[in-house]
Amino acid sequence: MDKMRAILPFLATIQIQISSVELENRKLTVQLIHAMRFVRSNMKSIGLDKKSEMQMLKLINNIILTLRLFQKKKSLNFVAHIKQDIIDLNMMLRKYLIGQTSNQRRFDFNSVTRFLAIIHNQISERSLANRKKLLRLKKLFQYILGQLRTSEINKNLKMKLISNTLPIIHSFELWTVSSKRTFASEIKNAIKQLITSMRERIEVANSVHFYVLNQGSQSTSVINSFTGNQTNTFRVQATPVYAAISSDKKFVYVANQGTTNPGKLTQYQVSTNQTFQFNVDNKPAWVVVSANGNLVYTANSGTNTISVINVTNRVVRGVTVGSSPRSLAFSTNQSKLYVCNYNDHSVSVVNVSTLSILGTIPVGKNPNQVVASPDGERIYVANQGENSISVIDVEDDNPVSVPKIGLTGRPAFIRFNFSANSPIAYISTTSNSALQVIDVSTSEVIRTITANNPITSAITSDNATLYLCQQGGNQLSVINTESLKIIKNIALPGNPITVALTPDESQAYVVLNDKNLVAVINTSLNLLATTLQVMSNPRFIVTEPFA
Repeated sequence: MDKMRAILPFLATIQIQISSVELENRKLTVQLIHAMRFVRSNMKSIGLDKKSEMQMLKLINNIILTLRLFQKKKSLNFVAHIKQDIIDLNMMLRKYLIGQTSNQRRFDFNSVTRFLAIIHNQISERSLANRKKLLRLKKLFQYILGQLRTSEINKNLKMKLISNTLPIIHSFELWTVSSKRTFASEIKNAIKQLITSMRERIEVANSVHFYVLNQGSQSTSVINSFTGNQTNTFRVQATPVYAAISSDKKFVYVANQGTTNPGKLTQYQVSTNQTFQFNVDNKPAWVVVSANGNLVYTANSGTNTISVINVTNRVVRGVTVGSSPRSLAFSTNQSKLYVCNYNDHSVSVVNVSTLSILGTIPVGKNPNQVVASPDGERIYVANQGENSISVIDVEDDNPVSVPKIGLTGRPAFIRFNFSANSPIAYISTTSNSALQVIDVSTSEVIRTITANNPITSAITSDNATLYLCQQGGNQLSVINTESLKIIKNIALPGNPITVALTPDESQAYVVLNDKNLVAVINTSLNLLATTLQVMSNPRFIVTEPFA
């Protein structure tokens, strides 16, 4: 305690003397050097409390600042000796504090997120041309980097931080194109340093992969959602239209609708990057995988059949259904498989265990998509040839007729929310450019939202936000599902055709088929973060299961 009481006055005296003209006296500077050496040699044995340590750190920082100002005016070499002693002590004290407090220190994620939001807003304004503002932004990034180095934060928070910095980089890229100023690169490099620092601390192997089907090049692009890189491309067959992933994430299955005599289903093994082609019937248009991953089913639009593939022994069986099957859906317990038959306006019900046909149900004209409701009680069928949705009761496999829900346009895509208690269906209708919202419990349209040629959509797991691709306006609409209003339209550099969310829902990936791009959307800021180049004519994207 005596040493502690002695050290603080030492530092206070040093600070006062450095601030005076007496620092020019060589004899005094030698005394100051001895004082600093005494402080440094006794630090580890003092046993300061945290308050005293912080007081000491503040005094030392003030001394360093004063010396820097003094050196600008004076050329005395011996001042550097004192300064170096102070700097050494400062480094030691900082390391000591970090070591003592790292276990208790928490990363203030909300504060950093606010920092990033402020940075992005400033980048979006003309005031960014002010060099002082740029330097302030750089200091903010230095603070964030310092927090990362001394804080224990988990992988998800780091990934969210990365996704929050991507739109800032994107804004800088756009801004620097139109500006002749070079100092903007200072902050851009700081942002990249921030991302690199975070990525170094995360196991990249645990990130999620997206698979993009490129019809023009008969290939599938594999995108690592964490690095944002296309890590691999594997060959498929003609006109890949739909894909499914096994629940263990080990295999990806791609239906190639352009293949005949025989049709082809591509199996991609993730761990080895190897592919295998299963022979199925003509023009496979849809594929689903059983929960255990042992059986894969394809809807073969060219031969009025479905194929059932045992992937263990590679045995393929065929089951005859209606004309031109286009879509498949399991019942909630996977005891039944529903097949929509486009040309004869029906849905076949298949017993999964016996592969027998339990019934053929008449629906509307040209059914193109079949989806099971989250409560497991109904099957929704999109009748593309007329303005309606057919609703099938899963308990009745042979109804004479089924009820229809009238729409104001031709249904193109059905998206349910995840609630089994109060499910809602969102129907994209193309002929009248609208999104129609249906209360599943009453089978009534409760809202019609105007949209510009809407197509596919994705919804967050909390059912709070729906992301809707609008082909007509080259934009992704963000819809609040409580108010059922569009809260933002995100402009895209191409025609959006399908969208998928990352498992942590921090990003949305949107396929732009006319530009051979995938747009990456930061969902916390609802901004376009970046774009990824893929192969020719991408048409579909699928991500690994959330489990």
